[in-house]
Amino acid sequence: MTFSQLKNAIKTAVDQGLQLVILNSCDGLLLARDLVDLSVPYMIVMREKVQDLIAQEFLKDFLHRFAQEGKPLHLAVREAREKLQGWEDEIPCASWLPVICQNTTEVPPTWKQLRQGIKLHIPVQNFLKSVLVTSILMTAVVVGIRHLGWLEAIELKEFDRLVQLRPHEKPDSRILVVEATSEDYIKQYDRLPDGILARAIKQLDRHQPLIIGLNIFRERPVAPGHAELATIFQNNKHLVTVCRYPDDKNLTISPPSEVTEIERIGFIDVMVDPIDNILRRHPLFIQPIPNSPCKTDNAFSVLLALTYLEAKGIEAEVEQGDREEDKWLKLGTVVFKPLKEYAGGYQRLDARGSQILLNYRWPEVAQRITLKQVLDGEIKSEWVKNKIVIIGVTDQESSGDNFSTPYSASQHPYQEKEISGVILQAQMVSQIISAVSVDKRPLLRVWPEWGDVLWIWGWGVVGGMMVWWGRSRLIILLLKTGIVIITLWGSCFVILLFKGFWVPLVPSVLTILANVCLMGYSLAKPQKTSLNP
Repeated sequence: MTFSQLKNAIKTAVDQGLQLVILNSCDGLLLARDLVDLSVPYMIVMREKVQDLIAQEFLKDFLHRFAQEGKPLHLAVREAREKLQGWEDEIPCASWLPVICQNTTEVPPTWKQLRQGIKLHIPVQNFLKSVLVTSILMTAVVVGIRHLGWLEAIELKEFDRLVQLRPHEKPDSRILVVEATSEDYIKQYDRLPDGILARAIKQLDRHQPLIIGLNIFRERPVAPGHAELATIFQNNKHLVTVCRYPDDKNLTISPPSEVTEIERIGFIDVMVDPIDNILRRHPLFIQPIPNSPCKTDNAFSVLLALTYLEAKGIEAEVEQGDREEDKWLKLGTVVFKPLKEYAGGYQRLDARGSQILLNYRWPEVAQRITLKQVLDGEIKSEWVKNKIVIIGVTDQESSGDNFSTPYSASQHPYQEKEISGVILQAQMVSQIISAVSVDKRPLLRVWPEWGDVLWIWGWGVVGGMMVWWGRSRLIILLLKTGIVIITLWGSCFVILLFKGFWVPLVPSVLTILANVCLMGYSLAKPQKTSLNP
């Protein structure tokens, strides 16, 4: 028989668990070399031409010791060979003929294990060396690439996809948004007149809101009606106004000169991700800029939320963070930990001030009514009483502050591609009070860097183990890899949905694929075969 006649049959047998081949042929060593590429675990062959009697005596004695007496494979072969020394007067070098050819990555089987169909592979120490070392290497490579910022764009995009898949939430009943739209009085003036704002605030005040936030810049008078609005600014102590610090695109905007109490002024500056112009972060505090007319260190959303929570008996504590400009907001048992430079998928983040991830409430953050409805008296007392009322412009042409969100790429027909500043502030206020109140809506958070690294490495180990303990055809390996990646994706989504943690998805997928490819390649290579005399 030729090797080509045996090759396909032996390959099929190896795939089905063949562990031991015994060849009593005249060119056993040549056949053994040809069979190396098939990764046969163990072979017993003859070095040279062998007489039938010697082959039969060796096989009979070997099987007696290996199968009946239960001796280890190597010991059974050695004793059977030694038994052949009694034939060397008639057949010289008879005990020299049998030899073991073994795959160096395999464990010698016992007869019991062969009978039970147990397929053995490398010992535990070799497994640790192969899988763990490979996974550590691939994790280091992927984490290094991530640290350079090369994965940031795709990580942020995949984060957005997970956020979009969360179930719909009901609007926050504690907030009312009063929006000035193109159907109101915007087009009648270059800017919304002070008199209209004054009338609206008075009308809302009759229904006893807990606090009113005016998300409209009023650093200069806008006639007519400025005197009336100035009086409201001076006397209405539960009215919060806004200002803005300067940045590369915007000049600083002062608060109304009539509002002198710093606790009634909040900044509305935001940090848009420069990589795709999407707003994913929520600034809580900021270090005031010297000589700026905007002197507050509290965000507009923070002032509104804290006023509401204090009325509910929840006191705020502000703790100093690791950096001088860091402040940790603590409300009850909930701590708002600011993001660091390396946080989740962010690499070299502009982490000035105290920022957290913004957990948008989708599709509607709160009840919305128009300014015209307020002025016409078309509102109900229960819409306003003891609630946070935020007034702002939602007309895109007039507001000048529209923002893309993680939902902007969503294909939902009712999803706004951009949201106005007043809706954004409502989202921020809702996030704070929802995390502390009875609904206990989770904040979006990230693990420390070491936690991300352990998570990425752990999935790399899973990929390596899958290849090592499930050696199979390529199509089966691809199927298993797909199942592992789907499991990873599901785990990331569940953790985000119920615990609010943004855990590494893209780096983990890359580590799994890298480990599968590297381990698969190393196992697919022909293994060294040693002759064990």
